[in-house]
Amino acid sequence: GGVDIIWFIDTSGSMNQETAWVQQNLNDFASYIGAQNLDYRVVMIGKSSLCVAPPLGGAGCKDGPRYRHVKETVGSTNGLDKIISTYSKWQSFLRADTTKNFIAVTDDNSRKSAAWFNTELAKLKNPGFADGFVFHSIVAYGNVPKKGCATGARIGQVYLDLTAQTGGVKFPVCDQDWKSIFDKLAKSVAQTAKAPCSYTIPAPPTGK
Repeated sequence: GGVDIIWFIDTSGSMNQETAWVQQNLNDFASYIGAQNLDYRVVMIGKSSLCVAPPLGGAGCKDGPRYRHVKETVGSTNGLDKIISTYSKWQSFLRADTTKNFIAVTDDNSRKSAAWFNTELAKLKNPGFADGFVFHSIVAYGNVPKKGCATGARIGQVYLDLTAQTGGVKFPVCDQDWKSIFDKLAKSVAQTAKAPCSYTIPAPPTGK
């Protein structure tokens, strides 16, 4: 089976620690998916200083065969905008026959709605997202009014809406145990992958 995974990381000033945790855990995330015999690729939309080490990334923070870094600064509220506006930079890295997964990492909310994102994503072609997608969120939510959790800026409601609509999983960005987050996320992403092929079993000949 095949799966294409598109991340964006809000790299505003309040996200320095979370950005570091993503870089530390991304190889284990990819290794788990690869160990499930899945053909995977990872797109990372984030600032140029993001560095993913081998084996997923290439030497010297460069791209690898399964990894493409789209060097685009993502602010507090424009993650969905960046997915749409940078499509031409990672379009050729997607495959037509794979499951598509998005992962948002931010402590804020989107300035664009879930409906806007669904509409704009549907316009993207070659290969596009005609078969749908799954959206996962590592965002602020919880019992703290407006902020969601202690280190949140705002509840990431738009991302949570997309996650609920597409059957993805959510995790609190305020959590300190990002290894556990990445382990659970990797399992959820792997479960979305399409079967590698299907067979039509013919009916037995009459009288046999």
